[in-house]
Amino acid sequence: MTDPTKALKDAYLAKLNLIVVNDKQILAFKKVPPTAHKNYIMIGLVTVVDDQDKDSFQSNCTVTVKCMSQYHGGHGETDQADDIANKVMELINTKAGSYLDLTADGFFIITTELDQSMDKIETPVKGNKKSETEVVRILRFRHIVGES
Repeated sequence: MTDPTKALKDAYLAKLNLIVVNDKQILAFKKVPPTAHKNYIMIGLVTVVDDQDKDSFQSNCTVTVKCMSQYHGGHGETDQADDIANKVMELINTKAGSYLDLTADGFFIITTELDQSMDKIETPVKGNKKSETEVVRILRFRHIVGES
């Protein structure tokens, strides 16, 4: 059995960097640079559990995606994180014909489902004098990944 973590993260980055919300591209990162725009996607924790049987090598994997946005003051665009999350769900949780492409790394997706979607978490941005609030939508997808 081979670990599909890197293949999953790379496929997520390739797919999620296609997202446009309100005519602005939303960038996806594995590690967020300090220069990141206020609206972005972070590929978070990936878990892999061996789920093989005597006939095939496969893994039960989860991938956590954080959809981030910020707004100024006590009133803002909290819908931005929801819009980003909806685009992520449309691209990742699709029908079998357009699953993430892992074939270059020797894997293939058998099934994909949205495992959990957590509501917005709003927190003040630390060290920021502009009174910005950060909004986070956390999505967790579950994949059964086969090895070619």
